[in-house]
Amino acid sequence: MDIVNKLNQKKTNSNRNQWIVAGGLLFFISLYFTFFSGPSLPTIAKDDIYLGIVKYGNIVIDVNAPGTLIPIENHWISSLVSGHVDQRLQQPGDILEKDTVIMVLSNPKLEQQLEDAELKLQMGVLNYNILKENLKLERLKTDLAIADAESDFKQTQILYQAQRSLENKNIVSKILVAQTRIKLEQTEIKLKLQKAIYSGLPALNVSKINVEDIKLQQLKRIKLHFQELVNALNIRTSSAGVLQDIVVQVGQLVTEGTLIARTAKHNDLKAQLRVQESQVKDIKIGQNVKIDTRNGIIQGKVARIDPSVQNSTVNIDVTLIGLLPEGVRTDLRIDGTIEIGNIQNIHYISKPTNVSPNNTVSIFKISEDDFAEKISVKFGRASASYIEVISGLSTDDQIILSDISEWEAIDKLRIN
Repeated sequence: MDIVNKLNQKKTNSNRNQWIVAGGLLFFISLYFTFFSGPSLPTIAKDDIYLGIVKYGNIVIDVNAPGTLIPIENHWISSLVSGHVDQRLQQPGDILEKDTVIMVLSNPKLEQQLEDAELKLQMGVLNYNILKENLKLERLKTDLAIADAESDFKQTQILYQAQRSLENKNIVSKILVAQTRIKLEQTEIKLKLQKAIYSGLPALNVSKINVEDIKLQQLKRIKLHFQELVNALNIRTSSAGVLQDIVVQVGQLVTEGTLIARTAKHNDLKAQLRVQESQVKDIKIGQNVKIDTRNGIIQGKVARIDPSVQNSTVNIDVTLIGLLPEGVRTDLRIDGTIEIGNIQNIHYISKPTNVSPNNTVSIFKISEDDFAEKISVKFGRASASYIEVISGLSTDDQIILSDISEWEAIDKLRIN
């Protein structure tokens, strides 16, 4: 019995010693990791980050910028007269022919002025016709007066010759013959005056007709002026194209010179890109551009660089080359890529987040044991998608492209 108890006690002591030894080992292991291995590394899932591989070759330096398609030339339609907007016959987006009525104005005063001008013109025409008839009548009267004068002259001449014959026979007195001779001279003078009047009458009549004709033409011009103004109450397109905008509403009072609407030729478009002012320095007239309409790619060339800056961007006009894809229209949002130039025989990588050209930054490089260590890399020139690696990385090196600002204070990461 004593022997059994001694054996059990020895077994219990042995188990206790084993637990003490195991506890001691765990304690020393924990001390080792606490004092020698440092703090635990942050861990990130590989699926949560974007990685890039350094390559060697050529890249195209380009600039990406958003923009819109706009008309090459806008045609503004303004009102030639004052009036109230009565009707709006067309809507923006309508394809219109030349002289299409897009809006109707009303102006009762102008319409009354046209009626008055028409009445005055009618009276002017009547006066002109009356004058022509009166001149014909005056000519007939002149012809009659000449005929009478010729008749009186001839009768008096015959009488004078007869009396001269009788005077020689002492049948007629000399006084009577003298009186007849005086009358003959008077009738001759009267005939000459009538003929002189007749010869000057055509020129006088032409002058009278010309004066009346000038008055008539003036009345016609006045009537035509008011007719054109009344016609201008119908606002028409000056050329064929697409109606872009109407800037007045029905019932609104517009004055002479008020802008009414804007049109542009159908598919006669250009691209206008909004480039960040920091990227404009390398852009030049004539550089190639690719315009993405989201329904196709259009080739183009830089045509104009705006000299001013608006909201930190500069407007770049691009001339489009070739046929436009279906569905493109004014104010369509687009993306443009301007080709600045080529860089050959360089190391490059997809552009990391928040990395700017010609700058030295810290990035995480992936090691073979699934760790990422922070290193310093010098970057150079950049395109819209890629950036040149000047130093710090070699071909086939792999880095984290995602935003690493949350790990700014960390030098090493564990990748799962």
